Amino acid sequence: DLWAYDPATDSWEQRASLPGVGRASPSAFVLDGKAYIIGGNPNSFPYLTELWEYDPGNDSWTERTSLPATGRSGPMAFAVNGKGFVGSGNDNSANFSCSDFWEWDPLTDAWTQRADLPGPERRTACYFALDGTPIAGGGWNGTDYLVDFYLYYVPTGSWSAIPDFEGSGAHTPVSFSVDDLGYVGTGGIPGGQTTQYWEYSKGTLTSLEESIEDDPITILVGAGSITVLGWTPCVADRYAVSDVSGRVLANGAMNDSNIPLPQVGTGVYIVQLIGPDGARRSWSFCAAGQ
Repeated sequence: DLWAYDPATDSWEQRASLPGVGRASPSAFVLDGKAYIIGGNPNSFPYLTELWEYDPGNDSWTERTSLPATGRSGPMAFAVNGKGFVGSGNDNSANFSCSDFWEWDPLTDAWTQRADLPGPERRTACYFALDGTPIAGGGWNGTDYLVDFYLYYVPTGSWSAIPDFEGSGAHTPVSFSVDDLGYVGTGGIPGGQTTQYWEYSKGTLTSLEESIEDDPITILVGAGSITVLGWTPCVADRYAVSDVSGRVLANGAMNDSNIPLPQVGTGVYIVQLIGPDGARRSWSFCAAGQ
């Protein structure tokens, strides 16, 4: 069954029920004014791959193309940049967890597989968005209660780690964002449940410059170092390397044209050159892991 809540009247109204079988632990996302329900556990195997679209304007359901992967309960789902994304969940494998990640295009009603969610395979993870940027993680893999979280960079389809959740790892936490702050809390922990709630702020991210035609400065990224061509450093020049969440991975003085690059995982990173007057030049680069 489906119910609509009206905050103006503080009242509930029953709407059209989801077609097909009842299910536990599906996931949902909202895209262009419509809601989508994906997967779930019908209290039997296999788990579901169905994708259903709900149109609140006419209170009706339409079945769309099913996920072209194993069915699952407790997946993670969100929508950003006009696409729906679904991943992880209980797929009834040996450890009842998975990490594959998929993108759904409503214009073509088609799925495309994207980079897996990093870290351990998991189910009942959670998600929130800051400035339209998805952040996902946590959950459970049947043994460990996970605290790792990752930012998803949509233009390149890549993930970057953010600081770990500082509370107790839990399965089926509840997450949301308000005023550009993320919130994660409650859920199941070893031996019971928790009422914890934590707030996450990603801080300020320096905007990336667009490439400039005939720019004399070139950035070459290699294993263990970044080479800056066309830059004449002075004693007061500095550099900083960060991930897209704003976490600084390396910084220091620009003694020559080479910047030491720490070991990084797959994802998008930012290198900044900082002049003595505080002026900054920024570039982004993708890493496939080292």
